Amino acid sequence: MQVASRLAEAGVKGRSVTLKVKRRKEGAPEPSKFMGHGICDNLSRSLTLSRFVDSASDIAAEAQGLMRALRIPPGDMRGIGITVRLHTRLTTHSEISSTLDRKSVMRGLMGEVDDQDSL
Repeated sequence: MQVASRLAEAGVKGRSVTLKVKRRKEGAPEPSKFMGHGICDNLSRSLTLSRFVDSASDIAAEAQGLMRALRIPPGDMRGIGITVRLHTRLTTHSEISSTLDRKSVMRGLMGEVDDQDSL
Protein backbone atom coordinates (compact mmCIF):
# COMPACT_ATOMS: atom_id res chain seq x y z
CA MET A 1 0.00 0.00 0.00
CA GLN A 2 1.53 3.27 -1.15
CA VAL A 3 0.32 5.34 1.82
CA ALA A 4 2.01 2.95 4.30
CA SER A 5 5.30 3.04 2.39
CA ARG A 6 5.19 6.85 2.29
CA LEU A 7 4.60 6.98 6.06
CA ALA A 8 7.55 4.64 6.62
CA GLU A 9 9.73 6.68 4.26
CA ALA A 10 8.87 9.85 6.20
CA GLY A 11 9.35 8.10 9.56
CA VAL A 12 5.87 8.96 10.85
CA LYS A 13 2.68 7.28 12.04
CA GLY A 14 -0.83 8.73 11.85
CA ARG A 15 -4.05 8.68 13.86
CA SER A 16 -6.62 9.90 11.33
CA VAL A 17 -7.59 7.81 8.30
CA THR A 18 -9.60 9.50 5.54
CA LEU A 19 -11.26 7.64 2.68
CA LYS A 20 -12.20 9.58 -0.45
CA VAL A 21 -14.41 7.88 -3.02
CA LYS A 22 -15.70 8.93 -6.43
CA ARG A 23 -19.14 7.36 -6.94
CA ARG A 24 -20.94 7.42 -10.28
CA LYS A 25 -23.67 10.04 -10.07
CA GLU A 26 -27.13 8.48 -10.21
CA GLY A 27 -28.38 8.46 -13.79
CA ALA A 28 -24.99 9.42 -15.23
CA PRO A 29 -24.00 7.67 -18.46
CA GLU A 30 -20.90 5.55 -18.75
CA PRO A 31 -17.80 7.75 -19.21
CA SER A 32 -16.89 8.46 -22.82
CA LYS A 33 -13.16 8.39 -22.10
CA PHE A 34 -11.56 4.95 -21.67
CA MET A 35 -10.80 4.43 -17.96
CA GLY A 36 -12.33 7.85 -17.18
CA HIS A 37 -14.50 8.41 -14.12
CA GLY A 38 -17.26 10.43 -15.80
CA ILE A 39 -19.79 12.42 -13.76
CA CYS A 40 -19.35 11.56 -10.08
CA ASP A 41 -20.30 12.42 -6.54
CA ASN A 42 -17.25 12.89 -4.32
CA LEU A 43 -17.64 11.31 -0.89
CA SER A 44 -15.27 11.54 2.06
CA ARG A 45 -15.31 9.79 5.42
CA SER A 46 -12.69 9.95 8.15
CA LEU A 47 -11.98 8.27 11.44
CA THR A 48 -9.69 9.33 14.28
CA LEU A 49 -8.07 6.35 15.96
CA SER A 50 -7.04 5.94 19.58
CA ARG A 51 -3.54 4.83 18.52
CA PHE A 52 -0.98 5.78 15.89
CA VAL A 53 -0.73 3.41 12.90
CA ASP A 54 1.66 2.99 9.99
CA SER A 55 1.21 -0.59 8.80
CA ALA A 56 -0.59 -1.36 5.56
CA SER A 57 -2.81 -3.93 7.29
CA ASP A 58 -3.98 -1.46 9.98
CA ILE A 59 -4.66 1.29 7.45
CA ALA A 60 -6.45 -1.11 5.09
CA ALA A 61 -8.64 -2.47 7.90
CA GLU A 62 -9.78 1.04 8.87
CA ALA A 63 -10.33 2.07 5.23
CA GLN A 64 -12.37 -1.09 4.58
CA GLY A 65 -14.59 -0.29 7.55
CA LEU A 66 -15.20 3.20 6.19
CA MET A 67 -15.91 1.74 2.74
CA ARG A 68 -18.45 -0.75 4.12
CA ALA A 69 -20.24 2.10 5.91
CA LEU A 70 -20.68 3.95 2.58
CA ARG A 71 -22.41 0.92 0.98
CA ILE A 72 -21.42 1.80 -2.57
CA PRO A 73 -22.05 -0.90 -5.18
CA PRO A 74 -18.66 -1.89 -6.68
CA GLY A 75 -19.87 -1.05 -10.20
CA ASP A 76 -20.51 2.57 -9.15
CA MET A 77 -17.03 3.21 -7.71
CA ARG A 78 -14.86 5.34 -9.98
CA GLY A 79 -11.92 6.23 -7.74
CA ILE A 80 -10.59 5.67 -4.22
CA GLY A 81 -8.04 7.60 -2.17
CA ILE A 82 -6.71 7.02 1.35
CA THR A 83 -5.06 9.72 3.46
CA VAL A 84 -3.44 9.36 6.89
CA ARG A 85 -3.06 12.49 9.05
CA LEU A 86 -2.32 13.64 12.61
CA HIS A 87 1.27 12.43 12.42
CA THR A 88 3.85 11.69 15.05
CA ARG A 89 7.51 11.03 14.34
CA LEU A 90 8.82 7.60 15.26
CA THR A 91 12.11 8.90 16.71
CA THR A 92 13.29 12.28 15.63
CA HIS A 93 16.10 14.71 16.24
CA SER A 94 13.48 17.30 17.27
CA GLU A 95 12.21 15.00 20.04
CA ILE A 96 15.77 14.53 21.25
CA SER A 97 16.60 18.23 21.11
CA SER A 98 13.40 19.16 22.93
CA THR A 99 14.50 17.13 25.96
CA LEU A 100 18.23 17.86 25.80
CA ASP A 101 20.06 21.08 25.14
CA ARG A 102 21.97 21.40 21.87
CA LYS A 103 25.43 20.98 23.44
CA SER A 104 24.40 17.70 25.08
CA VAL A 105 23.15 16.39 21.76
CA MET A 106 26.39 17.35 20.02
CA ARG A 107 28.51 15.75 22.78
CA GLY A 108 26.44 12.58 22.46
CA LEU A 109 26.89 12.50 18.71
CA MET A 110 30.62 13.19 18.94
CA GLY A 111 30.99 10.49 21.59
CA GLU A 112 29.33 7.98 19.26
CA VAL A 113 31.73 8.94 16.45
CA ASP A 114 34.76 8.62 18.79
CA ASP A 115 33.57 5.18 19.97
CA GLN A 116 33.25 3.97 16.37
CA ASP A 117 36.70 5.30 15.45
CA SER A 118 38.36 3.41 18.31
CA LEU A 119 37.06 0.04 17.07
